[in-house]
Amino acid sequence: MRYAREFARWAVWLLVPSVVLSAVVTAQTIVGPTDLASRSLQSVVDEVPAGGILILEAGVYIANVVIDAPIAILGGPDVVLRPEDQSRPAISVRDTEDVLIQDLRIDRAGLGFEISGASCSIVGCSIATSEIGASFVSMGARVLIIRDCALRGKGVGIQTVGIGTALVSTCHIEMTGPGILVGGMTALSAVGCMITRCSDGIVATFGSDVFLRANILQANLRSGFRLSELPAVVAPIADGIVCAIDNRSVDNIHWGVVYTTGDGGTCGVPDRKIVGAGNTITGNGYGPVCPADLIPEGFLQVDESE
Repeated sequence: MRYAREFARWAVWLLVPSVVLSAVVTAQTIVGPTDLASRSLQSVVDEVPAGGILILEAGVYIANVVIDAPIAILGGPDVVLRPEDQSRPAISVRDTEDVLIQDLRIDRAGLGFEISGASCSIVGCSIATSEIGASFVSMGARVLIIRDCALRGKGVGIQTVGIGTALVSTCHIEMTGPGILVGGMTALSAVGCMITRCSDGIVATFGSDVFLRANILQANLRSGFRLSELPAVVAPIADGIVCAIDNRSVDNIHWGVVYTTGDGGTCGVPDRKIVGAGNTITGNGYGPVCPADLIPEGFLQVDESE
């Protein structure tokens, strides 16, 4: 997979963010809604030093926040952030690294998180949006980690564009658009997620490196996992690998797994296959896989194919 060194580095954040925080525990700022009567939340964020932690006390914060330095923002079960301007992201992370956002509830937002040219971990957040839960745009070796989050609402759950690495773990995604939309040549790993009642569970191109492990793609309005063709301008330089292990794509209205050249349910003819093993594909309205030769022998769990 592309960016293996960056992937390994950020896997530490995915598994043990508390260890990272312990190194900077002395640089803490604590603020509550009543402290913001005469100043903005953005001004507080701007004053947190690099490597510092901003702790938000329980309450509702009406603000749009921009983060452009390596800091951590920690909330709790009763910390709510509502964008003051719904035409802008609730939280933007731009051109920086080592940002951690944990235990926030984002609601009444158009775009929840916008991660642009930055590396960021989003952990334990609840995100309710009308457009996109989290958007990741990278033209280099940047990493987005989303772990233990719930994304619900309209539009796309998680969208990636460009070149970068996205790690999505143990999230519950329920949107009106795709649960996860992988664009460009992003490397995506999705592990242990529940993606249900979306238009499609996961949509990706063969130009992306995609690793899926132990996800449940269930009751989506079209297909569980949909691969699409590459734009002609990208095809000559893109060579992605799709690997799926121990996933369940069940009870989707169209296909369990499909390759399509359009936005509907018509099958295309891909020039490569998905690899993997131990996957369960049952109960899908149009059938398990389209075209039938998209997956190799051994891809499905024994005796559980349709």
